[in-house]
Amino acid sequence: MFEPIIETKTSTAYFQHSILYVILKPGSVISSEEAHAQLEAWRKISNEIKGDSAYGLCIDLTGIRSITKEARMVYSNGKDLNNVGIALLITSPYDAVVANFFIRLNRPGKSIKLFFSRNKSEGWLRKKLKNWNSLVA
Repeated sequence: MFEPIIETKTSTAYFQHSILYVILKPGSVISSEEAHAQLEAWRKISNEIKGDSAYGLCIDLTGIRSITKEARMVYSNGKDLNNVGIALLITSPYDAVVANFFIRLNRPGKSIKLFFSRNKSEGWLRKKLKNWNSLVA
């Protein structure tokens, strides 16, 4: 079952098996204010559940309408999140354009990869977590 769920105006976030899942709500327009609110919510839930432990971050971008330039800057500055990698779930060429645009322009500072499959994204994040845990053990 899911651990505590945190909602913002444009997203739902929850932990399951050391992965923080973030589902952006369909039709969302992400502004800088909303990006700040999301990062704060993600920090809150990750600190509550994982403390200083590493985790994977899986963000479902499917169905969002847009992300402003200012919001992209806020996300790229969210480097203090203790995740080992970011998996971006997409389902359309439009999602891929939005995601690649973000990655190229903002250089998030974390390993980041696009996926069309949630199972493949989870496998990639679990491998990153396993490698991370073997380095710190």
